[in-house]
Amino acid sequence: MDYIDSIERAAGYYLCDDLPEDWMDLDEDKLHAHIEIYAWEPFEYYDGNKLWGLIDELAADFRYIANIERQKSLTGR
Repeated sequence: MDYIDSIERAAGYYLCDDLPEDWMDLDEDKLHAHIEIYAWEPFEYYDGNKLWGLIDELAADFRYIANIERQKSLTGR
């Protein structure tokens, strides 16, 4: 799993709508504004920066787990 896929998947855990297709090209303020607007109800009072941090952390976990699974498949363990 690459960075983009992991971010988009993780965003689905915190947002009630997908990130825009051009999310990588948005400046930080616009990205945070989008995240705040589409925050899932339990996170509706979080600011965009806080939500982005949560998305980024979960995405990193996804990549870590995917890497472990890939290593297991290569080594047979």
